[in-house]
Amino acid sequence: MKKTLVSLAAAAALSVVSAVSFADSAVMTDVTEGAQMKTGKEIYTQICAACHMADGSGGEGAGKFPAFKNNMRLIAAQYPMHIVLYGQKGMPGFGKYFSDEQVAEVVNYLRTNFGNQFEADVKPEDVAKLRSDDVADYGDLF
Repeated sequence: MKKTLVSLAAAAALSVVSAVSFADSAVMTDVTEGAQMKTGKEIYTQICAACHMADGSGGEGAGKFPAFKNNMRLIAAQYPMHIVLYGQKGMPGFGKYFSDEQVAEVVNYLRTNFGNQFEADVKPEDVAKLRSDDVADYGDLF
């Protein structure tokens, strides 16, 4: 009987520890982990594709996620730079999570893929000009 109680107590303690450790690992800590992502494709694949789809086709369901396929709104580079930095409607801004280089990379990726044939001419300096950290409200992901 005593052995059974000890086993039950040990199992209960183990399940509490497991639940706590699972909860910690299950929570997305922060998008700043994206700092490892270097290329526009890596950023798109890990962050953007979840809503805009891997093939850039967008989607509808719990919300409307615009398509990037043959999207003429991407012709002016300032438009996607602004959206990535500050967000729009249901999309959060990523300005406080992505560096100027990362924003330039993902915008260039959008402008040169998914049937788009625009120039990959966005530079980090262009993004920096659109940033206004002192008054910017990039929104929150959480």
